[in-house]
Amino acid sequence: MRYSDEELLNHLKELYIKLGRTPTKRDLEKYDAGTYTRHFGSWNNALIKADFDVNRRSYTDEEILGWIRNFYNTHGHSPTQSDFIKQFKDTKLFRNRWGNWSNTLKEAGVSVRKQYPKLSEEEMIDRLVEQVLKKRKNKKTNFALIIF
Repeated sequence: MRYSDEELLNHLKELYIKLGRTPTKRDLEKYDAGTYTRHFGSWNNALIKADFDVNRRSYTDEEILGWIRNFYNTHGHSPTQSDFIKQFKDTKLFRNRWGNWSNTLKEAGVSVRKQYPKLSEEEMIDRLVEQVLKKRKNKKTNFALIIF
Protein backbone atom coordinates (compact mmCIF):
# COMPACT_ATOMS: atom_id res chain seq x y z
CA MET A 1 0.00 0.00 0.00
CA ARG A 2 1.27 3.47 -0.84
CA TYR A 3 1.02 6.14 1.84
CA SER A 4 1.17 9.88 1.26
CA ASP A 5 3.92 12.07 2.72
CA GLU A 6 1.29 13.88 4.71
CA GLU A 7 -0.12 10.68 6.21
CA LEU A 8 3.29 9.41 7.31
CA LEU A 9 4.44 12.76 8.68
CA ASN A 10 1.16 13.26 10.55
CA HIS A 11 1.73 9.95 12.28
CA LEU A 12 5.16 11.14 13.45
CA LYS A 13 3.62 14.40 14.70
CA GLU A 14 0.88 12.50 16.56
CA LEU A 15 3.54 10.39 18.23
CA TYR A 16 5.47 13.52 19.16
CA ILE A 17 2.39 14.94 20.89
CA LYS A 18 1.68 11.63 22.63
CA LEU A 19 5.29 11.04 23.78
CA GLY A 20 6.41 14.61 24.38
CA ARG A 21 9.63 13.97 22.41
CA THR A 22 10.87 13.09 18.96
CA PRO A 23 9.67 9.55 18.22
CA THR A 24 12.13 6.72 17.67
CA LYS A 25 11.69 3.74 15.37
CA ARG A 26 10.59 1.71 18.39
CA ASP A 27 7.72 4.12 19.02
CA LEU A 28 6.07 3.56 15.64
CA GLU A 29 2.52 2.28 15.81
CA LYS A 30 0.78 2.47 12.42
CA TYR A 31 3.71 2.16 10.00
CA ASP A 32 7.07 0.45 10.30
CA ALA A 33 10.47 2.11 9.98
CA GLY A 34 11.01 0.48 6.59
CA THR A 35 8.03 2.37 5.21
CA TYR A 36 9.62 5.67 6.27
CA THR A 37 13.02 4.64 4.88
CA ARG A 38 11.54 3.61 1.52
CA HIS A 39 9.44 6.75 1.35
CA PHE A 40 11.96 9.38 2.52
CA GLY A 41 15.30 7.67 1.91
CA SER A 42 16.14 7.29 5.61
CA TRP A 43 14.61 7.52 9.06
CA ASN A 44 16.47 10.79 9.73
CA ASN A 45 15.15 12.29 6.49
CA ALA A 46 11.61 11.52 7.65
CA LEU A 47 12.30 13.25 10.98
CA ILE A 48 13.73 16.27 9.16
CA LYS A 49 10.66 16.43 6.86
CA ALA A 50 8.47 16.38 9.99
CA ASP A 51 10.46 19.40 11.31
CA PHE A 52 12.06 17.49 14.17
CA ASP A 53 15.61 18.00 15.31
CA VAL A 54 17.76 15.08 14.35
CA ASN A 55 20.10 14.89 17.25
CA ARG A 56 22.45 12.00 16.55
CA ARG A 57 24.90 12.59 19.38
CA SER A 58 27.93 10.63 20.41
CA TYR A 59 28.81 10.41 24.08
CA THR A 60 32.24 10.10 25.61
CA ASP A 61 32.97 7.35 28.11
CA GLU A 62 33.23 10.00 30.82
CA GLU A 63 29.81 11.48 29.98
CA ILE A 64 28.19 8.05 30.28
CA LEU A 65 30.05 7.07 33.45
CA GLY A 66 29.45 10.54 34.92
CA TRP A 67 25.71 10.19 34.35
CA ILE A 68 25.77 6.81 36.13
CA ARG A 69 27.70 8.26 39.10
CA ASN A 70 25.36 11.24 39.29
CA PHE A 71 22.31 8.95 39.21
CA TYR A 72 23.84 6.87 42.01
CA ASN A 73 24.59 9.95 44.14
CA THR A 74 21.15 11.44 43.54
CA HIS A 75 19.03 8.30 44.03
CA GLY A 76 21.15 6.31 46.48
CA HIS A 77 21.31 3.25 44.24
CA SER A 78 22.73 2.20 40.90
CA PRO A 79 20.64 2.92 37.82
CA THR A 80 18.96 0.04 36.03
CA GLN A 81 19.29 -0.60 32.32
CA SER A 82 15.78 0.85 31.97
CA ASP A 83 16.97 4.08 33.62
CA PHE A 84 19.88 4.16 31.17
CA ILE A 85 17.60 3.64 28.17
CA LYS A 86 15.33 6.50 29.32
CA GLN A 87 18.36 8.78 29.26
CA PHE A 88 20.41 7.52 26.32
CA LYS A 89 17.83 5.56 24.24
CA ASP A 90 20.22 2.73 23.36
CA THR A 91 22.05 -0.06 25.19
CA LYS A 92 24.70 -0.21 22.45
CA LEU A 93 26.36 2.77 24.11
CA PHE A 94 27.49 0.61 27.02
CA ARG A 95 27.47 -2.84 25.41
CA ASN A 96 29.97 -1.84 22.72
CA ARG A 97 32.30 -0.29 25.32
CA TRP A 98 32.07 -2.46 28.43
CA GLY A 99 30.24 -5.59 27.29
CA ASN A 100 27.37 -5.69 29.78
CA TRP A 101 25.60 -3.63 32.42
CA SER A 102 27.52 -5.05 35.40
CA ASN A 103 30.86 -4.18 33.78
CA THR A 104 29.56 -0.68 33.03
CA LEU A 105 28.54 -0.11 36.65
CA LYS A 106 31.93 -1.41 37.83
CA GLU A 107 33.70 0.93 35.40
CA ALA A 108 31.67 3.83 36.86
CA GLY A 109 32.69 2.76 40.37
CA VAL A 110 29.16 2.23 41.66
CA SER A 111 27.74 -0.85 43.31
CA VAL A 112 26.40 -3.62 41.15
CA ARG A 113 22.99 -4.80 42.26
CA LYS A 114 23.00 -8.28 43.67
CA GLN A 115 21.89 -11.05 41.39
CA TYR A 116 19.58 -13.29 43.35
CA PRO A 117 19.35 -16.95 42.42
CA LYS A 118 16.18 -18.18 40.79
CA LEU A 119 14.34 -20.38 43.26
CA SER A 120 11.71 -22.98 42.60
CA GLU A 121 8.38 -22.65 44.38
CA GLU A 122 9.42 -25.45 46.74
CA GLU A 123 12.71 -23.71 47.59
CA MET A 124 10.86 -20.45 48.29
CA ILE A 125 8.43 -22.22 50.63
CA ASP A 126 11.33 -23.97 52.40
CA ARG A 127 13.08 -20.65 52.96
CA LEU A 128 9.87 -19.03 54.18
CA VAL A 129 9.20 -21.86 56.64
CA GLU A 130 12.81 -21.63 57.84
CA GLN A 131 12.41 -17.90 58.53
CA VAL A 132 9.07 -18.36 60.29
CA LEU A 133 10.54 -21.08 62.51
CA LYS A 134 13.50 -18.84 63.39
CA LYS A 135 11.15 -16.02 64.37
CA ARG A 136 8.95 -18.40 66.32
CA LYS A 137 11.93 -19.73 68.23
CA ASN A 138 12.97 -16.21 69.23
CA LYS A 139 9.51 -15.11 70.42
CA LYS A 140 7.72 -16.13 73.57
CA THR A 141 4.31 -15.85 71.96
CA ASN A 142 2.98 -18.77 69.99
CA PHE A 143 1.41 -18.41 66.58
CA ALA A 144 0.05 -20.83 64.07
CA LEU A 145 2.19 -21.90 61.14
CA ILE A 146 0.10 -22.20 58.03
CA ILE A 147 1.46 -24.17 55.09
CA PHE A 148 -0.50 -24.25 51.87
